[in-house]
Amino acid sequence: MARQGERLATAKGHADSLASVLICVDSFLDGGAEMFAIRLANHLATSARVCFLALRPWRTKDNKQHTLLDHARVSVIALTGNPVVDVVFKFLLRLSRYSWTLYRLAMAGRLLFVCKIHRIRIVHSHSWETDEAFAALKSRGGFRLVSTLHGHYELPHDDEQSKRQLESADAVVYLSPQQLVTLDKYAVPTVKRSKIFNGIPFQMARLTTTYQPHEKLRLVMAARGIPEKGWAEALEAVAAIHRDLGDVVTIDLLGAGPVLDRLRQEYKDHSYIRFLGYCQNIMPIVQEAHIGLLPSYFQAESLPNSISEYLTCGKPVIATDVGAIREMVTHDADVAGIVLPLDRSRGALSAQVKNAILEYVWDADRVSRDSAIALRAAQKFQMQACVERYLELYKNLLRCDG
Repeated sequence: MARQGERLATAKGHADSLASVLICVDSFLDGGAEMFAIRLANHLATSARVCFLALRPWRTKDNKQHTLLDHARVSVIALTGNPVVDVVFKFLLRLSRYSWTLYRLAMAGRLLFVCKIHRIRIVHSHSWETDEAFAALKSRGGFRLVSTLHGHYELPHDDEQSKRQLESADAVVYLSPQQLVTLDKYAVPTVKRSKIFNGIPFQMARLTTTYQPHEKLRLVMAARGIPEKGWAEALEAVAAIHRDLGDVVTIDLLGAGPVLDRLRQEYKDHSYIRFLGYCQNIMPIVQEAHIGLLPSYFQAESLPNSISEYLTCGKPVIATDVGAIREMVTHDADVAGIVLPLDRSRGALSAQVKNAILEYVWDADRVSRDSAIALRAAQKFQMQACVERYLELYKNLLRCDG
C-alpha cells in the first residue's frame, strides 16, 4: 500500500507540471486503438488535465464507445468546444464537399482553436489520420506530439506522408516487433522511440481457471467484426469438433459487423454457438469461459485488447503468432496457451485451431496450468504502470521546452 501511495504521489507530481493533454482518435470505431485511448484518458484524468477529441466523429453513426468516457473528469470535445465556432465549422464542412483545400483549412482552423482554448501542450494521437492532422500543425500549435502506434502504419498509406508524420512526432510509442521494422523503414530515431504496453483497467482474477473432463469446454472470442480476425476459421474448428466428438465444446462470440451477421445465419441451428453482439464490458463473459480465442491474420495486428483481457481473467489463449501476441502470452519462458504459426489459408488455420482446442479437451489439467501462467503474463498490462510511463514521457517532452 505504501508503494502504491508513492506511485500515485509521483503521478500527481507529474500532473502538476503539465498543461492539458489532448487524447485524440479518428472516430469512435469499436476497435482496440479507440478503446485504449478512452481507457487511458479516463485514468490520466485522475492525475492530469485531459481533453478527448474524435477527429471525424461523423464517420460512425452509433458512437457506442463515446459513453465509456468519464465525462465528469475528461473534457470531451464534440467539435471545437465552443457553440459559435461549432456552427462556423459545420458550415465550412458542408461547403468543403466541393473543395479539398477548404476542408483542410477548416480542419486546421478547428484543431488550432481547440489547442488554444484548452491550452493543449501535449497532443497524444492514436490513429494515422490524427497523426496527419496534428503533424501539419506542429509549427503553429505550440504542442508536443506523441503518437502511439496501433498497427495503422502497417496498413497501406503513402510512404512519404507517413515518413513526414513520424518525423513531426516528438515521441513514438510502439507495441510489437513488426512496428520496430516499420520505425526502421521510416528512419525514426531511436531516441524518439518508447515501448509502453497498453494497460487495461480491470482487477486480476484471484483464482486460476479449472476444467473437468466431464464438462463442456467453454470458448470465448472477442474482436472487431472484420473477417481477418478469424471468426469463420474459429467456427469451422468448433463445428468440426462437434461433428467428430459431439457436444463437448461451446463458444461465445463478442463482436458486431457484417461478417458476424453472415455467420449468425450460417450457424443459426447450432445451439453450441452463441452470438452475443457488441459488448462494452466483455469481462463477465470471459470469466465464465475456459479458453480465449483469437486466430487473427489481420496484417496490422499489434497488441489486441482481447488477449490482455483473457489473460487478466486467467484464461489460456489460443491465438496466431501475429503482432505482439507471442510476447503478450509469455511469462519468462512459459506460454499461457498455444500460439499458432500464421497460415492465411482458411482450411489450414481452422485445422490448427481445432487441434489446439482438442489439446485442452484431451488434457483437462492443462487449463489450470496455463491459467496460472496467464495470470503472471497479465502483470505487464497493469493500467497504473502504463499511466505512469506516459506521464513520465509527457513530462520529459515538456522539460525540453523549459
